[in-house]
Amino acid sequence: MNENNTSLIQSIGSRGRKLLKENIGQDEKILIELQGAFGQVLVVTDKRLYIIKWGFMAGSTFGGRCLAFEFKNITGVKITKNFVTGEFEIVSPGNQDNQKTYWGMTNRTDANKADNVVVFRRKSFGPFQQAANLARDLINQAHSKS
Repeated sequence: MNENNTSLIQSIGSRGRKLLKENIGQDEKILIELQGAFGQVLVVTDKRLYIIKWGFMAGSTFGGRCLAFEFKNITGVKITKNFVTGEFEIVSPGNQDNQKTYWGMTNRTDANKADNVVVFRRKSFGPFQQAANLARDLINQAHSKS
């Protein structure tokens, strides 16, 4: 774990820990673990970005899901700060760049259920911005290697 940025390693709860453990590679080093809102977690390792979701708001009431995104397949990350919440979004060719909303309006995608978005409370913007900056650096490194 990253000892220099202890505020970037947060408790992700037992469900989040279990889902991550089932999916993370043994040789991956965890750099960031951030708790979002309503059973959502962002994990950044030296090899991938993970989005973990569980619970009713995330569309996984009785289960959960863990999605892994390799840096070489990501074109960017987008972070948005709203009045009450914010969103950390992974942009890749496989994900449409629809407008996301916390409230799930009919003409927009519900950010809580989107596989490539972590919703967080506005007060957590700082750590998520740091995660976005690190992710961008790792994405650029992965693209320059290929």
